[in-house]
Amino acid sequence: MLKDGRPRRRIPAVILIVVVAGAGAVLGAFAILNSILLLPHGTVKSGCIVGNASASAAVSAGYGSVVSNLWNLQSADGGITLCYVPGRGMNSSVSFSNVRVQGQPANLVGYPEIGYGNGLEGDSFGAQSNALTFPMSIRSFSQLDPFSNTTYATKHLAAGSIDIGYDIWVKGKVDGATVSTDYEVMILFVFPFDCASYSAAAYQFTNTVYIDSQPKSETWTVCVAATGTHARLVQFVLTGSSQILKGDVALRPMDFLSFVEQKVSGGPLSAYFIEGLEFGTEFWSTSANQAVFQLSVTHWIVGSGSRTVNIVS
Repeated sequence: MLKDGRPRRRIPAVILIVVVAGAGAVLGAFAILNSILLLPHGTVKSGCIVGNASASAAVSAGYGSVVSNLWNLQSADGGITLCYVPGRGMNSSVSFSNVRVQGQPANLVGYPEIGYGNGLEGDSFGAQSNALTFPMSIRSFSQLDPFSNTTYATKHLAAGSIDIGYDIWVKGKVDGATVSTDYEVMILFVFPFDCASYSAAAYQFTNTVYIDSQPKSETWTVCVAATGTHARLVQFVLTGSSQILKGDVALRPMDFLSFVEQKVSGGPLSAYFIEGLEFGTEFWSTSANQAVFQLSVTHWIVGSGSRTVNIVS
């Protein structure tokens, strides 16, 4: 997230560095129980891996990858375990203490995620389906108008704060540095703060979201950060009691991108590109510098008609 205009640090999903040293006993036992599969110079196709503050971790999903993405972490005790098993999906387990972050936003550690397509600077998350490939122009994405359907659950939250949702990078040029005329669009089912407290502008937006297969009219608070050196952040946050800690949620990403075009950009975005789609959980440590939680994603499908891809299944 770019509250201060800074870019999120990205780890290419095609590179894997596994470090077990420093991982806590709980994570070590968890990893052994799940039969860690270590591959020092490639991507783990399925299984579990452990990373810590000094190393990235990535697991190849059916398409794309599960990535630790601890972009703002300077040092910590403990670690993160990422698992992907076909038919069971992704599990992430975080257990950190003595957390020190690199900079702002304060206490924000990272964004463990599943990525499909490309990330912030065009870095690949790995294999894509021919049915749906990124980067893709907004014009083409609008014509396809795909659904994105995820099933997820927060299994345990013992320390710290989390959000849950999508991160979409919308850029004027592919294969280039992110600039202030680009957009980071976050669609958040859970958010622990009042985003309006740091926004340059705020709106209300209502659309239809399918929750456990039932259509519901949902209202989002839309917070737009001031333009910084890098992409402009637009956050869609489900309001109040509507926030969803677990469930099966389907929506049309184009609904949100159209709102950005109408209310934020001041002009058409049809010539812009979507780098890819990311789904995960940003997390913050407590004032005691601890962060402990688990999140599972058992299903993620994106597409329309014959152009559909099972990212997690």
